[in-house]
Amino acid sequence: IVLLVIGCAPPPNAGPDPGEVRAAIDEVNARLSKAFNDNDPAGVAACYTEDGVVMAPNAPALRGRANIEQGLGPEIALVSNLELTTKKLEVLGDTAIEEGTYTVDLGPIADRGKYVVIWKNVGGQWLLHYDVWNSDQPLPGAPEE
Repeated sequence: IVLLVIGCAPPPNAGPDPGEVRAAIDEVNARLSKAFNDNDPAGVAACYTEDGVVMAPNAPALRGRANIEQGLGPEIALVSNLELTTKKLEVLGDTAIEEGTYTVDLGPIADRGKYVVIWKNVGGQWLLHYDVWNSDQPLPGAPEE
């Protein structure tokens, strides 16, 4: 009987519910997109951990919320119609790894690409901790394949 009871008990430290984590991350992604689309650098930076890191293409890494807000400010001014689509999410306790795609208008240029985000749960709130993205578009002047 003891083995039967132990076998039916939930595993210790089962971790967060993946569906709840996905919903929380979807909500933050919606806030992040809105902040980009509204030209709100402070709103964008608020979606990151205090020591978050942004690794945007063609630019040095931005470390920390203040640097993210200041460093992305000029780029945010060009952004409209940013849409993020999660393709895969793996939850590992208080960390999650998201793989996704994006579409965005950058002034007269329409771009699409992919991204990877490492999320951290800080005080019950999921925030971007490492954010890396790059375009699927060829560089201007690059030879066609």
